[in-house]
Amino acid sequence: MTTVLVATLVSVAARSAAAAAPMQLNLSVLLVGSGPSDPTTAAWQSALSSEGVAYTMATAAGPTYGAETVALPALTTGSVGNFNGVVFADSPAAFAVGQLSALDTYESTYRVRQIDGYTYPIPAQGITAVSGATTTLDNTTATLTAAGLAGLPGLKGTVPFDTGTYGVPASVVAGTIGAAFTPWLENAAGQVLAGVYQHPGISTAPDPQAGVSELSLTFDYNATMLQWLLLAPGLIDWVTQDTHLGLYRNYFGQDVDDNFIADNSWSSQYQCTPGATEPPDYTCPAGVANNPADTPPDVQMTATDVAYVAGWEAQTGITLNMAFNAVGACTADTVADESGANCTGSVTDNGTTYTDPGQVADASYPNDSGLVNALLADKADFNWITHTWSHEFLGCVVWQPQAVNSVTANASGGSFTAGGYSYEVTAATAYGESEPSLPRSVTVGTGGSATLSWPDATNGVGTDGTAGPTLAQEEANHTGGSGFWGYNVYRENPGTTTYGLVGQVAEDPSGATATYSFTDTGATNPGAAPGSSDTFPTATNPGIDCSSAAGSWDPASDPSGTTDASIQTEIAWDQAFAAANALPNYTPAAVVTGEHSGVENPNMPAALAATGVTTFATDASRQPNQYSLTSGSSTATSAPRYPSNIYYNASNWTDELNEYNTLY
Repeated sequence: MTTVLVATLVSVAARSAAAAAPMQLNLSVLLVGSGPSDPTTAAWQSALSSEGVAYTMATAAGPTYGAETVALPALTTGSVGNFNGVVFADSPAAFAVGQLSALDTYESTYRVRQIDGYTYPIPAQGITAVSGATTTLDNTTATLTAAGLAGLPGLKGTVPFDTGTYGVPASVVAGTIGAAFTPWLENAAGQVLAGVYQHPGISTAPDPQAGVSELSLTFDYNATMLQWLLLAPGLIDWVTQDTHLGLYRNYFGQDVDDNFIADNSWSSQYQCTPGATEPPDYTCPAGVANNPADTPPDVQMTATDVAYVAGWEAQTGITLNMAFNAVGACTADTVADESGANCTGSVTDNGTTYTDPGQVADASYPNDSGLVNALLADKADFNWITHTWSHEFLGCVVWQPQAVNSVTANASGGSFTAGGYSYEVTAATAYGESEPSLPRSVTVGTGGSATLSWPDATNGVGTDGTAGPTLAQEEANHTGGSGFWGYNVYRENPGTTTYGLVGQVAEDPSGATATYSFTDTGATNPGAAPGSSDTFPTATNPGIDCSSAAGSWDPASDPSGTTDASIQTEIAWDQAFAAANALPNYTPAAVVTGEHSGVENPNMPAALAATGVTTFATDASRQPNQYSLTSGSSTATSAPRYPSNIYYNASNWTDELNEYNTLY
């Protein structure tokens, strides 16, 4: 809970003996940290800024822990205290003796609370490290104590820690339990990970922070870690004693993809989607993908489901966002089973008129008229988003093998047994691999080695001659994922037709390297097999090594205007359907693309421009599928980690972005 105030000052009763009258504090937080390159400092800056809480940054300096220095800003203006909360992004113990004396006195005089954002447990804070305790907190869960729940009332009780979290469990120093130190957060073993030390008053001990409440966190975090996202709002409330300028708001949005069409089913047995075809689900075990015996049937909602969902919305007050593919509403198994949808609507984008093809009978489609009619009857209960007409794959449609310039034998420098050896090379993204190169063979003598050379991976050209992005550009525009960006080198296992990994060469992120090379000494036995094949690469979003032949990329437009074989038509036909069926709460210039959306398609900007999008941009600072949207003089960036979809919008997009993307 955050209190929004219109005043800039708040009065506090000074409880020290020297204070004869109430004192005033400005509503601002003093943040002491190591600058934005430090993860915990950046986390505090992000949280304070996102809520709009005023703060002043004091940057610490110094080469060693315990000897840091900091130039503090003015702590008072006359009799007014300039800060109503103090946060150390790390630990006050990091500073040299005397550096914080003035701040300690200020906190004690004005009864200002302090948070130690990431500290090693020390007795001066009422806790000490537990010898032998587990310090890796990855994917563990801590529990708030009764005091922690009272101090952080916005939380329910458990706090999960993200992968990459390190912490130091602590125990309360003997004699400080109760009034002095109160645990707030404990691990499964009951060891302290956060708590409040209440400094004693001047009358009981000569403490420079007499009367100050000091909250210590003994684990790390960054601005996007789950534990931080959960704790940050409550910590800000606590340190400011629930009095600060700012606003914290949770958005909830859920877009439900593929409305009107059937979806491939997830196999709980194989933990993959066997029915997926664009591309096949390569996480399936061998022989399972596209095997009818192992493929659950496609599933689709029913009219009963629609009534249930509408009732759920009425009960919860949550409106779902329906990302729809209108082809399902305009296709039936027989003419007799056609739905009541209007499938003859038209829309004009950038001077071109697109008209829906009408109702079509296709025996391979289910009889889903009941579902379609129920959704359209309840259309006012939902928000609607274009998800393209037929969920077409909008990316590369013709792949090519990764090129290899040469494979040459060296007379020395290796440990090979004399003989012939064959190689393949793939371009690798963090999400998969390109189609492998054609096998290249070389004869190596005893004790020799083999050197391979290949060009930087390319991505063909769009219909207007624009080159598709290179691997370096893909890496710059898609910074998420934990996999390898570069090139994998595979050698054939002797006596077989299978290949195994023998080396990797990282992509030059600058894009300046035109030719790469790798020398195989024979010291490494072939390892894992390539993650792709000449049937279909696993790197499709973003893709790499799209063919340079004409028509390799899904085109921006279809000159005939009579098929849905282009990005523009896929979007326009869906827009026409929305208008013809008067779908409410619908923004014509908003698009959510399919799972493998072809974000690297060089034809995408032209296609989007025809639908009214004013700016389509990516840069190296964004996560995969994260885009800047510009309308007039305003710009907003979508939330990172939106799962494999892009969201475009040229009007009314600010609230929509908040609604659709907050969960991701």
